[in-house]
Amino acid sequence: MLRKVLLVGIPLVAFALVVAIVLPPRLAHGSPIETKAVGVWQETDSPEAYTLSIASDPGRAYGVWYTVTYPRSFKVPFPASLKDDTITIWGENTMSAPVWRVTYDEATDALTVTRPNGSETHTLERVSDQDAQAPKWLLRQARFMARQGKATQAWWTKSTLELALRAVEPGHWQKNSAKNSRPTYLLIMQGAFTPRSIRPGATPVPVAWGFEVIDPTTHLVDESGGTNSSPNTRGLDLQQIDLMSLPGM
Repeated sequence: MLRKVLLVGIPLVAFALVVAIVLPPRLAHGSPIETKAVGVWQETDSPEAYTLSIASDPGRAYGVWYTVTYPRSFKVPFPASLKDDTITIWGENTMSAPVWRVTYDEATDALTVTRPNGSETHTLERVSDQDAQAPKWLLRQARFMARQGKATQAWWTKSTLELALRAVEPGHWQKNSAKNSRPTYLLIMQGAFTPRSIRPGATPVPVAWGFEVIDPTTHLVDESGGTNSSPNTRGLDLQQIDLMSLPGM
């Protein structure tokens, strides 16, 4: 009887050893950055205040864990992989040329992005869900603008006054200052809008693009107009507006 007990006990001990060897590494693999980096972040140390968004890649094929959008470097999403406590953003369609390395500080809930050669570093703070959504008053303004301009497509973003004007006024450029670096909302739409300037006595001919630059505090329109020139949206994190979902459209 004792022999049978020993024979049964040996596999149990072996199984316990396997569990002890296998499970701890799997449990220890999780790192705060793995899940907490997912979301939308904004630079805190630059006048441009670019946003960076990190989304999980459900397929995780070829070592790709995330897709990352960062207008400072590129307009389209780039692949990113996770290793230990670092997310590496790779060049487009390549896993051999890192573009940025991302680390996470759990104490401050902040990201740091660094060039692989250390030549450039930025700190980013998390954008709350509320900041990532268009406020209701802005959507009401968008509805009014869309109806006036017979818009077929519309976008919004929160940026700085200087970047907003650079986007919609060709050739506009001013050195960043406290005045023109203040936050502002920008609406951009495609449709049939009244041009920005009309010769006296001329009949206005609709143009393809319309815009409004709106103060986030007073909700007043600081700048508006229409043009046939496509907006220069580089560096802007544009969010599309579903016009059909707006009441009264």
